[in-house]
Amino acid sequence: MFSYFNINKVRIEGAEANITHRINTALNICMGYQLLYALDLHQLELLKAGLKFRRDPVTLSSVRMKRSDYFGLSNRSRHSAQFKINYQSEKSPFTGSLRIIYRSKSGLGSNSGVVQGGEVFISERSGNDVLDRYDAFIKGYALTNINIGWNGLNRCRYKSEQTTYLIKRYLMRCRSVRKNRISKS
Repeated sequence: MFSYFNINKVRIEGAEANITHRINTALNICMGYQLLYALDLHQLELLKAGLKFRRDPVTLSSVRMKRSDYFGLSNRSRHSAQFKINYQSEKSPFTGSLRIIYRSKSGLGSNSGVVQGGEVFISERSGNDVLDRYDAFIKGYALTNINIGWNGLNRCRYKSEQTTYLIKRYLMRCRSVRKNRISKS
C-alpha cells in the first residue's frame, strides 16, 4: 500500500527532453530524459540556519549537514530516461512495441506516516528525518515492457460496419420505394 503525505512548501525544478523519429510508415522510435530536483523548502531553511545534523557513518558522532548532503524528497529519482520503439503497419494485422524505462537511485519513504512533523524514511540512517547522501537508497533500475498484438478483429469489425451501412442504405431505399408506391395508389 502506498500513501501520500503533505509538505508545506516544495520546490520542483528540472529539465525534460523528448525526441521522436519515424523510421518508416510502420516503425517509429521515441526517446526521453528527465532531470528532477524535488526539495522540501523547510528542510533547506533548516540546513541554511545550521540546524540539521547527520550521523557520521564511521565515528557515529553528530556532524552539521551541508546543503550538498541533502538529496531531496523520497521516492523521486534525480534522473530518468525512456526508450520506445513501436511497430504498427497498415498492411499487417500484427503490432508490437518495446519500451525501456530507467530510473536512477532514490530514497524510499515509509508508509508509517508522520512522526514529530517529519516523514519516517525507510532509507533513513541518521535519525534526522532528512534524506541525505549517507542514507540507504534504492539502486537505479530499468523496467522493460514488450507488447505484441494482433488487430485482425478490428479489420473484421470495419468490414461488418461497412456491411451494416450498406444494409441500412438498402432498407432506407426500400422504405422510400414502398412509400412512393403507397402514395401513388
